[in-house]
Amino acid sequence: LITYQDGELNINFWKLISKDGDFKKIKLMLIHQLNGPEGSDSYLLNSKINRTNKVILGRLNNKNFSKWDIERKKIIKYSDKGSIVHKQEVLDTLIQSPIITNSYEIVKSPSMSGWKHNPYDYYQYAISPDGYKVAIAFHDENNVIIWNSLFAEKEIYIDAHKYRVLDMEFSNDGKFIATSSIDKTLKIWSAHTGKLIKTIQLDNDFATDIAFSSKKIIYGTFKGQIKVEELN
Repeated sequence: LITYQDGELNINFWKLISKDGDFKKIKLMLIHQLNGPEGSDSYLLNSKINRTNKVILGRLNNKNFSKWDIERKKIIKYSDKGSIVHKQEVLDTLIQSPIITNSYEIVKSPSMSGWKHNPYDYYQYAISPDGYKVAIAFHDENNVIIWNSLFAEKEIYIDAHKYRVLDMEFSNDGKFIATSSIDKTLKIWSAHTGKLIKTIQLDNDFATDIAFSSKKIIYGTFKGQIKVEELN
């Protein structure tokens, strides 16, 4: 279980303990705490963990993100005359109990201005299974932007929905992203090109929660239904 407190930059990890399998008597044991940037005037609004449980992405009040890695990692640095010109991250062999470190990085959101960093005022976000790509849905036009938080790649802009985006989720392989809206549609896009792949029209309802499972997409609706769609 992961918890955080409004106005802070710390994230707590809890282990759920039940005696003899009785889930009515569950106790919580604090096993780790991640600390955010010291002396920062930013604080967490909420946080998400990616599908592979490797990365935590925290939404900050200054419209940027704080990112934590939750597996053991090596960093190899290549230098030229004392200045670092390239950095490559190499993952260690996974172990049963991943190491959670307090190593974090600030991930800046795309800027609306080319002169000064002026991040979009987003309200919904998602992180890819590999932890590299981040997608945001922002106010005004309810569009979606996908970018690579680790490597310099061209940002992908998607004219997603006419009205507010309710949820967004990357597929298990990171190749696609699904978005839903109060316009009563659920759309699947290429995460590499932004091309629309499929539109699912809902009848007087809208999808509020999205999940991928193999070649299926599962979503819950505002009216309390759970639906499954096959993906070709």
